[in-house]
Amino acid sequence: MAPIQRSTTFVQIDLELQHNPPSKWSDSGDKDSAIHIAAMQKLFGCPSEALHEWPGLRGYCQYLEECFHPLLADHYDCIWKAIGIPRPKKPVDCWPWANALNETIRTAEERGTTADVLGALRSSFLDSRSHAPSQNDTAICMTATFAVLCWSSMTLKPMLPTSDASANALEARRTSDRESMSLKPDAVRRPICAAFRSFQRNMCGRRWRQPICDVAAEHSSVLHVSTLNFQSLQTIGKIRLSWVGDLSSHLDYEPRTRTLSVFQFPTFCALTTLVKNRGVILEGIARSLYSADLEPEQDFEYNVQLSQEILMSYRVLFGQTAGSRKRARDLIQKAKREPCYDELLDLVCCQSSKPLRKLPASLWPISCRSIAEDTLQEEDTYSSQDDFPLLGQRLKKLQDFNLRQQPSRLRDLWRDRRSPLTWYTFWVVLIFGSVSILITFLQLIVAIIAIPTAPTNGCHSLDVDEETDRLMDL
Repeated sequence: MAPIQRSTTFVQIDLELQHNPPSKWSDSGDKDSAIHIAAMQKLFGCPSEALHEWPGLRGYCQYLEECFHPLLADHYDCIWKAIGIPRPKKPVDCWPWANALNETIRTAEERGTTADVLGALRSSFLDSRSHAPSQNDTAICMTATFAVLCWSSMTLKPMLPTSDASANALEARRTSDRESMSLKPDAVRRPICAAFRSFQRNMCGRRWRQPICDVAAEHSSVLHVSTLNFQSLQTIGKIRLSWVGDLSSHLDYEPRTRTLSVFQFPTFCALTTLVKNRGVILEGIARSLYSADLEPEQDFEYNVQLSQEILMSYRVLFGQTAGSRKRARDLIQKAKREPCYDELLDLVCCQSSKPLRKLPASLWPISCRSIAEDTLQEEDTYSSQDDFPLLGQRLKKLQDFNLRQQPSRLRDLWRDRRSPLTWYTFWVVLIFGSVSILITFLQLIVAIIAIPTAPTNGCHSLDVDEETDRLMDL
């Protein structure tokens, strides 16, 4: 097994932080904000000053705290004993476990296993407070460790068991999937990246549900914003949107319910693109899930590339057309009522491209940046392989579905801009044809009105001639 470096006593620091938050955070209004910032420092390795610029992290942290709820059960009492702290009573107090593991994961080697991570974590707390777990407790600790790996990478949604009988396998699923995928208990002895590779092979790939980075298509396809914008998807395709909390479900389309899944935390993606190194384990998890077996070695980091494509997909779906921006505002207005709302959604989905120029250029794929100004450069069309090497086939499948749909009402026909050339041609022909028909109809009416007057004049002349002949005979 690959060794993992020991982490410092950061759990004790986290506990002190919960009781004595730094004064520089007093403007945030509550102690939880300081805890969240400390947790994000462990996860991303960013200084607190940089994290202040991304208020959307608050929603992401509250989402994770909702995920922490199962850890409050008696079933998981052993994980708190393993690191020598009392079992928490509320989700916000579960951060020490996640922070401890995130710090350990960042220093782990590429071939590290889940058992190695847990062992390195426990080795940092071998004192009088620590409790050596039994074999059953070790399995529970492994499950909780696996859950943190899923939350930190945001790749899958872990399924935390609620009883000992269900604690014999590691289970996870995409938010858009109904059924979960499971690994055998011995998966904790395999390298973490290899274990996640098993999940990748089990991911659903039915007709419309495309895996990320599918290499089945040999040629690049042209992606049209006119077809992929949300106004067109909603008006013509009757597609509705569902916000999801895992990267693997982004742009996953369910044709039975006509539901398109969209990742709800762009701030997570933004920070991922800005951080140079989050550790080989998290990068290996992304590579294991989002690369194909026969795919040649890519020259990009999968975590960064996927995050950049997700941020760019917000622009394709919502930001590049006025009608889609209006619909995005309606959707986000409803999302603001939820505690897990990410404030960056409003900027990347509801604003034109001008305000986005202030954001770092590294947020966008290299092919979508202006060479001269190194800022976001939006186009009417994109390449599925060059601009979206990971998400291109999902966008292509979505575009194919929308192109198969036909407008059902005259109002939808007016809004159907999937093919601008066809739209303009249709309406120009319709308008000029209608005008021509109207003119012809008016000419016909004038002719009909003029016809009765001609016989009347002829009869009048005939009567005069007959009267003249009668007088001459007299």
